[in-house]
Parts: sequence; C-alpha cells; structure tokens
Amino acid sequence: MPLMALGILALLAGLWGGLLRLGWPLPPLGTSIAGFHGPLMVSGFLGTVIGMERAVALGARWGFAAPLLTGLGALVLVAGVPGAIGPLLMTAGSATVCGIFVCILRRQWAVFTVVMAAGAAAWLAGQLLWLFACPSTGSCSGGRALSS
Repeated sequence: MPLMALGILALLAGLWGGLLRLGWPLPPLGTSIAGFHGPLMVSGFLGTVIGMERAVALGARWGFAAPLLTGLGALVLVAGVPGAIGPLLMTAGSATVCGIFVCILRRQWAVFTVVMAAGAAAWLAGQLLWLFACPSTGSCSGGRALSS
C-alpha cells in the first residue's frame, strides 16, 4: 500500500500541475509543480504503478526497488527539494525496471515482452536525457536537474 500511495500522490500532483499549465486558477503546490507535470505523470505515476506490476510478475523482492525509487522521486519533486535528487531517483527506478525486463526476457522471449522491454529502455533513455541533456540546453520543463 505505501508504494501505491506514492503512485497516487504522483498522479494527483501531476494532474494539479497539468491544470496549472492549462491556466486554471489553482494554488500552486510548490514552486515548480507545473513544470514537473510530465515527469510526475510518466515516471512518478506510470513508473510506480507499472514498476509495481512488473515487480510482482518477476517475483523477486529486489524488483520492488523500481516503484519505490520512482515513487520517492515523485515525492521529492512534489516537496520541492532542489537539485537532482528527484530525477536521479526516477532514473534509478527506470533502470531497475530495465533490469526487471532483462530477467523477464530470459524467462519468456515473446513479442509482447520485447515490446515492453523496448518501452522500458525508451523510458530510461528519456530519463537520462532529462538528467544530462537538459542542464546543458536549459530546454527541459522543470529546469536544470543536475546543475541545481
């Protein structure tokens, strides 16, 4: 249940940030909650929920590190902690999901597992871009993860 609570927190905060981006007159939850709408929805909510589902499918306790890391990363973003802690936690969670898929592919090599593994790899690539490309270009919403 605590992992699900982190996913729900990310969903609600991401929705709040999305509504702020649409111009709804809501009080801001934090200084950059609107800028973190995408990461909260993709990594915080979907990463936590899908990571939990994949950890259950794997059947290994270490797999639950994935939803824990993404959920904690979302919590850090919502709390407004500066710096790269939130993005680093979310990136570590996506890397853990990739590790889960390596194990799943060893068990069941099928088109659907390959497609899901490719999606996990794309998610990790996006997280790495958020960490490393955004600080140099300054073009990512949410700001400069590693330089803050």
